[in-house]
Amino acid sequence: MKTSVANKGNGEVTLTVELEAGEFSPYLARAATKLAQKTTIPGFRVGKAPIDIVKQHVGESALYEAAAEEAATIALSQALTKQTFSVFGKPVVRVEKLAPGNPFVFTAEVAVVPDVSLNKWEAIRIMHMPITVHEEDIEKLVEELRGMQAKEVLADRAARDGDKLEINFTVTRDGAPIEGGAGKKFSVVLGSKSMIPGFEAQLTGMKAGGVKDFELTFPTPYVEERLAGKQAQFHVEVIGVYDRMLPEKNDEWAQVVHGGTYAALLDRIRENLQSEKELAEVHRIENEVLDRILAQATIGDIPKRMTEVEVDKMLIELQDDVEGRGMEWEKYLQSIKKTLPELRAGFQEQAKRRVRAALVIREFSKLLAIQATAEEIAAEIARQKERYSDDTKLAESFSSKDFERYVGTIITNRKVMEALVGRLVR
Repeated sequence: MKTSVANKGNGEVTLTVELEAGEFSPYLARAATKLAQKTTIPGFRVGKAPIDIVKQHVGESALYEAAAEEAATIALSQALTKQTFSVFGKPVVRVEKLAPGNPFVFTAEVAVVPDVSLNKWEAIRIMHMPITVHEEDIEKLVEELRGMQAKEVLADRAARDGDKLEINFTVTRDGAPIEGGAGKKFSVVLGSKSMIPGFEAQLTGMKAGGVKDFELTFPTPYVEERLAGKQAQFHVEVIGVYDRMLPEKNDEWAQVVHGGTYAALLDRIRENLQSEKELAEVHRIENEVLDRILAQATIGDIPKRMTEVEVDKMLIELQDDVEGRGMEWEKYLQSIKKTLPELRAGFQEQAKRRVRAALVIREFSKLLAIQATAEEIAAEIARQKERYSDDTKLAESFSSKDFERYVGTIITNRKVMEALVGRLVR
């Protein structure tokens, strides 16, 4: 068997494999036997017809194609074991020469897992940030809770801070309507800062039946990138002004909200905020650890296939999340005004970072000899089966080898991050 390797660049190589006619003949014999077992040939027991007879019955082309399929699979596996690189995904095989009495030649387009050099990662130092729950944080949540239980009464007066207004509005630029820039019976609370800067201030002092035209500039950055920093014209009609009567901050109100005293409610809010900030700090530290390591790591060319597979994963994660919240996937795409190709394009950079992070963590798992144990994997699978015990089909999928490998990867990644945080964070 002859093998040659050509570097295509961008993390891909082409293997050319050649089998001499004598090396290929055993595959022809095996293919004939397998085809004979599936074919009724008069005068012969199943699987016992000679190769020439099988060839006459099924056709030479079918025989050679069957032999080529097995030969390519085995020869490619043997060729790859002799290479120094690791392969990502399934190679794309193409038959180049397949004819009686000639060598069998095929090529394989192979995505190569890039080499990773971690460089001087041990010198990285990251500091914990102090976690403080401020009284204004607590007060903000208290006001949000009060706002949820506010009683609203139609008011025949000018709108002031804290009022809810029901409005119709349109937004245009240079006389042309902005896509999605219109609302009917839209609610806005003055002082809530839920609209772009300046919008609520323009409504202050207006009464029911009032109409106003004004111009504002969208902030930078803005959720709709196409509007960031752009001026637009607003037309607003006030349908109604509502006085919002907030409940008193006392034990009676706290009993309704929390089932305890007002002081106990404040303590609960403080504890929840503390937990949220601690979790946010964990995420910040892990992201900074990865960012710092990635910034100085040297990573070879990443094959496009690796990025596209990661984009596929991200789309599946997003679709599962969307449908888990009770929204149809197609309607979600319509709501964000994006096509699937546009969504894929927008995920490219994030997918590349995720691939780079996965490669670095994989390298650390080898360097630090960290792997998920069989016991850890079994325990996690058992937890998932118990958690989703009411979904028989899903629970059955947890027994597959693919899911076992997936769980092993998740646990290994977590253990690697814990080890890195323990070494690099002060």
